[in-house]
Amino acid sequence: MGFIRFLQQNTLPIKRSGIALAAAALIAGCSEQLETQQAVPPKAIKYFSVGEESSGSVRKVTGIVEPSDKTDLSFRVDGKVSNVLVKQGDLVSKDQVLAELDPKDYRTSLSSAQAQLNQARAEQQNSSSELKRNQQLFAKKLVAQATIDKLQAAADAANSQVKVAEDRVQEANRNLERTKLRAPFAGTINTRTLEPFQSVQSGNTVFQLQGDTGFKIKVPAAESMMPYIEYGQLVSSDFPAVPGLSLEGQVSSIGSQVEAGSSFPVKVQLSGDTSNIRAGMTANVTFSFRAENQETPIYMIPVSALSESNVNKDDNRFAGVLLFNPETSLLEKREIELGDLRDNSVEVIKGLNKGDKIASAGLPFLFAGQEVTLWEPEWRQEQ
Repeated sequence: MGFIRFLQQNTLPIKRSGIALAAAALIAGCSEQLETQQAVPPKAIKYFSVGEESSGSVRKVTGIVEPSDKTDLSFRVDGKVSNVLVKQGDLVSKDQVLAELDPKDYRTSLSSAQAQLNQARAEQQNSSSELKRNQQLFAKKLVAQATIDKLQAAADAANSQVKVAEDRVQEANRNLERTKLRAPFAGTINTRTLEPFQSVQSGNTVFQLQGDTGFKIKVPAAESMMPYIEYGQLVSSDFPAVPGLSLEGQVSSIGSQVEAGSSFPVKVQLSGDTSNIRAGMTANVTFSFRAENQETPIYMIPVSALSESNVNKDDNRFAGVLLFNPETSLLEKREIELGDLRDNSVEVIKGLNKGDKIASAGLPFLFAGQEVTLWEPEWRQEQ
């Protein structure tokens, strides 16, 4: 993610400030010999109030441009081949079905998931109706508060079960669709390694598709991205060597084996005018993912709330922030899990709640356990 490098480039030098502070301390020491020692008032700090939520997820990954010649294709699910629709040397069009797996088991899974969803919705409706009926009785003082609390808990549990069941239906639908292997772009079938009635495993190459023209970009996708990347997914790309050029592309290949570190190879087929593109160029590919059924909110905080010393050197997905405790007026160190870097803000996946107040400036002079006050601008104090 480059948080440490970003912080190194954007952290102001503090050497002069340190000299100034040392001089101030010396003067203060002299004053203490002449005057009665007075208590140092709590430091007023600039802070950021957590509240802005991230809409979906954006990941930018750097890759290398390659000639658009060969792409390995594989199923995303296991199964037995029921139909092979192309042979070696065939010309295929974009989205053309190349082969199919027997969908019987996946249809059964979808039917089962749908039945569970229907049952969950029925229980949700019953719980809601029972709660409303007893709330009316409670208003007439005919039932106890404990009864209402119990029914509310049951209604909440029913709502959660519906959400879980909906997720299962969506996953079952995706798996059923994945029994059909489609061409991500137009080209020629270079190799074919499967036959009808053959059992295949997800990720095993079954076709090699050769593109007619153009370029592709090979990028290393983090393990956390893999569940959300799909064949044909639209992405955008830019090229440092060609300022101002931005091209759309589609995911054409998804690797099944780890390469460098814990990343998986993903290839993107470029579209549009590629006349200024050359093989070997560096490219930045941006993936955008929707936040479907996101259970926990992801918040945005300014990068200034992070300091280089508080970023985990071994895994820069984790860092520490200084959280203000309103009950004690003390700063507390809170470990957070970081997401994507967006301009001067960064996503926080875990560790903070809406309304939390964190120090956002002067971090080199702040520490956990320090008593502080929250600095408010004059316009806010007058309200």
